[in-house]
Amino acid sequence: MTKKNIHILILLLISAISYAQTSEDDKYVFEKLTINDGLSNNTVGAILKDHYGFMWFGTYDGLNRYNGYEFEVFRPKGELPISDNFITYLYEDSRNLLWIGTRQGGVNVYDQENMKYYVFMKEQNNKKQSISSNYIYQITEDEEGNIWLATQNGLSKCNMPDFKFETYFISKKKEENAIWSLANDSDKKIIWIGCKDGKVFKFNKKEKKFIPRFIGTEKEKYPILDIYINRKKEILFGTEGNGLYILNPKNEIKIYNTTTKGTAQLKHDVVRDLYETTDGKLWIATDGGGLNILEPENNKITSTISLVFLKWFPHYADGRIFHIYVSVAVPSRAA
Repeated sequence: MTKKNIHILILLLISAISYAQTSEDDKYVFEKLTINDGLSNNTVGAILKDHYGFMWFGTYDGLNRYNGYEFEVFRPKGELPISDNFITYLYEDSRNLLWIGTRQGGVNVYDQENMKYYVFMKEQNNKKQSISSNYIYQITEDEEGNIWLATQNGLSKCNMPDFKFETYFISKKKEENAIWSLANDSDKKIIWIGCKDGKVFKFNKKEKKFIPRFIGTEKEKYPILDIYINRKKEILFGTEGNGLYILNPKNEIKIYNTTTKGTAQLKHDVVRDLYETTDGKLWIATDGGGLNILEPENNKITSTISLVFLKWFPHYADGRIFHIYVSVAVPSRAA
């Protein structure tokens, strides 16, 4: 089996896990990177490897670039003038632009090739052509190369390559416009939207309309923390409070949570991130139950890595995982 590196972000900790399967047993080798190694803050919420081979870590106190040897830290008053220390999301688009979501400073864009840096924030006097909120939750790109932002107050679209913004609102009530997750469905030409109040929408890009899609989360108002589209064209929703929802092409919904009977039971009902491996397994990052692995063919969930955490990270054995990043090759040590 091809060796892979699986990078998992944990509360107060980054662990880089080298994963290989030699027989039926999994072997894990851990490398810890903390403030003692130069990381600006031990609480990390975003991770990305860019096309140059640099690893980027978004923390609650600064943006970090890692070349395999040392960290370079970026804060508002520095060489790379980010607009906020609190980094919420990282995304590299098809033009190799690095998009940096923040909690209070809008979205930052770093063009490394041309050494240009842009900051886009909400403009009170130009609301229709600026981002809708300075709190950015997630970022994605559609098949036309345009960028979409999930924000605390609506959906923002950045028309590329001109950086012209449009904003769309679900409701006239601000509390109903908190979009926490999104995913581009290139086959259907729509953007899936997950909200703080548990509502799910399909945003029709051509008609510029939000179309409600009821999956059950809206009844108890379980916030949608992540949306993922797998190879089977199923839409997966990670929730805050009721585990994982899977919507298949036949419009059937399957739920995995801590009350699921049998072998497909999650260890925790807060699902922060999702990733499907090449062999069809689903990696589920939970906020308290470690990393859960769903084998769809066997309808079985295991959480073996959370056991390994106890050995390697006894002080962080609460199993809180924020984000999963997978690199199919050993990360290069960028110059």
